[in-house]
Amino acid sequence: MGELLRSISEVLSGGEAVIKRDIAKLTGWEVSLVLVKELGGIYEGTKLVKILFTNDFLIDARLHDNAMLRRLGEDCDLFFRKTLNVRSKVRYDVTQHRIWVEFPEDALTRMVFEKIYVPLLRRAYKAVMSELRGFHRRDYFGIEVSPELASAYYSQVRLDKEEARTSVNAVVRRLNDIEESINSWEVRQFLKDADSGLEQRLRTLCRSV
Repeated sequence: MGELLRSISEVLSGGEAVIKRDIAKLTGWEVSLVLVKELGGIYEGTKLVKILFTNDFLIDARLHDNAMLRRLGEDCDLFFRKTLNVRSKVRYDVTQHRIWVEFPEDALTRMVFEKIYVPLLRRAYKAVMSELRGFHRRDYFGIEVSPELASAYYSQVRLDKEEARTSVNAVVRRLNDIEESINSWEVRQFLKDADSGLEQRLRTLCRSV
């Protein structure tokens, strides 16, 4: 992964056409889409790059134009993803040890999320969370779901750390295993129950207010 990160951070300094050409050469995968966005304000100097491949893998990177970070080899934050056929009206993120949910501001609705939705999500992902363990101390896998997109991802790679030795093939195999687990009938049914349980409780709450 270290070599991939080093090569990607060099490629990302170019424009969209250059990124698409060079990333295809680097990975051997056909690129279907490249999106580049320059951030402003307090994030000025940071470039967001999304690279979507035809095989449903996705590279999501942030390149920081910072000399000190560049010297440390930490100028590129990388998420290596595989898109999943899962959607939810609620945005959430799952790792080995926690489930993060984007809670609404309304106190009553937030309580429903905390008491109903999060426990149901934990039940759905209980068997999968053990597969989200990283190969080393700092790296990790996760699952990110939103109304627009869902993906299993691998992150926290630094060039001078032990996780840089992890092979790309090992990461690809783990992401494929995570996808297979999520596509199991049991997990799918639990996720369906979580969404329907939340929807029913929110309808009840609306009628009682």
